[in-house]
Parts: sequence; structure tokens; C-alpha cells
Amino acid sequence: MLPSLGASLTIASGVVAGGFYLAANIVSDRFFRRLIAQHPELADAFPPPSPNTQYGPILPSKMAYLKKKRFEELSDPALRQLGLISFRVLTACFVSFTGFLLCVLWWKVNQQLS
Repeated sequence: MLPSLGASLTIASGVVAGGFYLAANIVSDRFFRRLIAQHPELADAFPPPSPNTQYGPILPSKMAYLKKKRFEELSDPALRQLGLISFRVLTACFVSFTGFLLCVLWWKVNQQLS
């Protein structure tokens, strides 16, 4: 039996969202390691989470740094570019996760209507 269109879209959007989640984690980790290596004074600005704390693909303090686009103030163009890529991948992560949730809802509503 073939899965319904709703199930197929939900699975596909889940895979895409998971891929962006992983990519956001990897790219932002690379960016923040390089940022702290060049600017060790920023290390305290990104404290590790307390135990049993749940958060998205990156720490909330790092997400706030990217959302404010503070990477645009950096003097190193390569680091600025990596910050921009990290910001864009993080944005794609949240957009794709929202799309996944909408697909789940659409699939469930269609199941109840049929």
C-alpha cells in the first residue's frame, strides 16, 4: 500500500528539517569555535547550558548573537561570511521545521476527514 500524499510530504519535510537542524548545528559550531579562537574575550558570552536544559540546534546565547547579526561587525571577512552562512542555515532550519509541523497538521486533518 502506497503512503498518502500527506504522509509522503510529512516524511520528506521531516527529513529536510532534520538535515537543516544538523547543518545548523555543524555550521554554527564551526563559526563559534573560530570566533572564540580569534576573540577569546567572547568566550564568557556563550556559557554552556545547565544540565537537563533543552534548546534548539544551538545555544540560546549563540542564537541571540546570530539574530542580532553581530557577526557583521567582525573585521575578518571570512568570519563574517561564516557568520552569515550560519545565520541563513539557522533560519532555514526554523522555516523547514515550521513546514514540517504544517505538514503533520495537514496530514492529520486529511486523515480525520477521510
